[in-house]
Amino acid sequence: MLAVEKQSVQVLKNTFADIAEVKFERSAKNDMTGSYGLFVTMKNTKGQSVYFSYGFWKESNKLGELGVEDRAIQIKGITKNKIRVIYTSGEEEEI
Repeated sequence: MLAVEKQSVQVLKNTFADIAEVKFERSAKNDMTGSYGLFVTMKNTKGQSVYFSYGFWKESNKLGELGVEDRAIQIKGITKNKIRVIYTSGEEEEI
């Protein structure tokens, strides 16, 4: 699951602007579709955070259904800076 979480963070960085941190709360694979359901708390560079879920297809490296909970934080764009990532395993790194 760690590899999928890492891969999906890169896609999130290419989807949202101003990300400072992503914390994976839980994740699961849907064996019927082959997709993954990921639940995260994302913090922006202003210190604001939002909890949302998204689907991810590892093979095509694409997001599926994405829950937009707060457009003021989930701003479309690209995050070029390194961000702090906390995985469901408890491991942390900057990507």
